[in-house]
Amino acid sequence: MMKSLSNTLAGALLLFGVVSAQVTVPYTFVNTSTFPDDQIYIAVIGITGGHVWIDGATGQVNQMSVNDNTLQGPIIGGNTGPGGNAMYADCFTKLSDIPNKIIPIPNIAGSRILIGFGSPLYMYFFGYSGAPSGYAAPDLANPTNPNQGIRFEMVELTNNQYGIWSNTTRVDSYQYPMGLEIWGANGFYNKTGEVMNQDWIINSWKSDVSAAFQGCLKESEKIIMAPSKIADFQPGGSQANFFQPYVDAVWEKYKNEDLTFNSGNAGVWKGRVVNEQFVFHNLTNSFGNATAYITRRPNTQEVLEGKGVLAENVQNLPTQTLDLVVQAQFCAALNRHAIDLNAASGTTQDWSDSSKYFRTMPYNEYVKFWHRADVSWNQSSYGFCYDDVFEYSSTIHTPSPTNATVSIGGFYTPPVSLVPGKSRKCSVTQMGLDASRTVVRGNDLDYGFLTVFDGRGQEVAAAPYTAGSARLDHPLATGTYLWRLTKAQGIQGGQLRVER
Repeated sequence: MMKSLSNTLAGALLLFGVVSAQVTVPYTFVNTSTFPDDQIYIAVIGITGGHVWIDGATGQVNQMSVNDNTLQGPIIGGNTGPGGNAMYADCFTKLSDIPNKIIPIPNIAGSRILIGFGSPLYMYFFGYSGAPSGYAAPDLANPTNPNQGIRFEMVELTNNQYGIWSNTTRVDSYQYPMGLEIWGANGFYNKTGEVMNQDWIINSWKSDVSAAFQGCLKESEKIIMAPSKIADFQPGGSQANFFQPYVDAVWEKYKNEDLTFNSGNAGVWKGRVVNEQFVFHNLTNSFGNATAYITRRPNTQEVLEGKGVLAENVQNLPTQTLDLVVQAQFCAALNRHAIDLNAASGTTQDWSDSSKYFRTMPYNEYVKFWHRADVSWNQSSYGFCYDDVFEYSSTIHTPSPTNATVSIGGFYTPPVSLVPGKSRKCSVTQMGLDASRTVVRGNDLDYGFLTVFDGRGQEVAAAPYTAGSARLDHPLATGTYLWRLTKAQGIQGGQLRVER
């Protein structure tokens, strides 16, 4: 789980404020998926002094040990694992065997809640501390990894004296819809995750995303990999230089003029390319007379993953990491195509405005997809490592958490369940000579946003509903549909019969 600059500053400021007592936070697991409880496997791993795992059946915190590797795993391509015997840690518990479907999460750092569908994951434990220690995580880039073919998801979290930070993640892949809700003191509540079901998400990806990113979809498995994880965007692949024209244009423009941008809490920076090195100076003295560097033009893999020259502590100063701060901002701006090459010289660019993201190619379509309002709650998601720059990630933080809920399957609610059995007729008028638009009117509906679904729950049309009608952008055939009207006071829904 990556922390943004603003999160880092907030954490630092807490040192001078009120520090909350450490608390154990109960995580409740709700199964909204198509998998039964006895086919969902859950493990919790993290760091408490050293590397630990939590027994889902008892809540016991255990130090990782090679003696935990008692679960027989598969052998793929001769890979017998770090132990040489294809034995892995027996650390997963079926959801059906977790008491009340609650796991207490104590003080823990760098924690992951791993969820396997149909099978536990095969992870090798090296130990609590020393070298080697920790665990071998699933590596789907390795064709002989024992976790090939196993669908899995995760929730990340840290729980300490300053509160809880927790998030769903799409940094590496999307494998199944997930949802997360956290409650805290003084009425705190927040949620994040996918709002539509698996089929809708996969079909939307296929229909809406450009050919350059279609290789991210493993259609047979119904999972979507981050572009950096597929061969197309790696060296030698068809998209290996996807970001290069944009990066080159940025470097060439700012050889001859200054790039000035507002980074929020880290102040305003002005930079220029000098001998291929981008050199930035802080104009607002938030950190003194500070300088930061990007040592050369990043390549596409470095842009996608925020690595290499976009994660390089160039100056290696004992009291500052401002190189990394500026590099994170720059990486986020490249993925979002937020660096405005048409801005007049001397303009201070504001890279925090999401309305300007993803407007001009090239940009990271994978990230854009997860920030769609019809995909993710409140358009928040962790689509890449620096999605937390300007707080667009799915991270939820509260200094005084009380409880959390993980929805395995996300927040999708089939529209037929909203107002069961209620049927309404609508008058339908074709608009235009080519009958390309449809007006839907309901007798006792007021206002909101109307979504129309077919009998399988797939969205077929949507439009604002005002003044007693909604104008759809294409005609509806005669038949029965499901409808949902979302409005400030709540949601209405039911069946809709289109007649001519």
